[in-house]
Amino acid sequence: SCLEWRRAYPLLEESGLEAWALDILGWGFSDLGSSSHRLTISTGFVFMSIFLRCALMTICVYIFPPLPGRLPPCNVASKRYHFYQLWKSYIKRPMVLVGPSLGAAVAIDFAVNYPEAVEKLVLINPSVYAEGTGNLAKLPKVVAYAGVSLLKTFPLRLYANLLAFDGIPLSKSLDWTNVGRLHCHMPWWKDATVNFMVSGGYNVVSKIK
Repeated sequence: SCLEWRRAYPLLEESGLEAWALDILGWGFSDLGSSSHRLTISTGFVFMSIFLRCALMTICVYIFPPLPGRLPPCNVASKRYHFYQLWKSYIKRPMVLVGPSLGAAVAIDFAVNYPEAVEKLVLINPSVYAEGTGNLAKLPKVVAYAGVSLLKTFPLRLYANLLAFDGIPLSKSLDWTNVGRLHCHMPWWKDATVNFMVSGGYNVVSKIK
């Protein structure tokens, strides 16, 4: 979520850079349960973060007219289109697009499809060589939902933090775990995550030279 950029905001402001931190459709705190489906951009944001050069602010971009009781598709095409509508409506100029981890795959996919929107790419610890969600896309729905439920549990996320960051105080690891799973409590989170998983996910291997 955009909260993962919270420690970078003061440094960016001090350097005079303009920036957007946003939650891609179906991830973070993008609001899929309201009367319209919104893209949340915050100064204050997990699973996915994209960091753009523009102005730090909180704003919601209304994109998809909702169908009563239904969430929008959260596949790659929908995420890309949603992101592009933000750029087209507000940024309107080539940007430096920063993508960490899976966000690197999102950034590459976006840059390839909308080259006019991206001046440069910055990829941090990129996760770009996995060919989508692989066999996870073939899981029965009940198994997929069980896996997603496990993914949001506190013990698993704390364990992942301890593995990823060696030698940090337990109090800091607990804080990072709590912040990193806040978005998992959004009422639509499981549905959006399973929808993305079974859609096949990001496969950008062929787009990398």
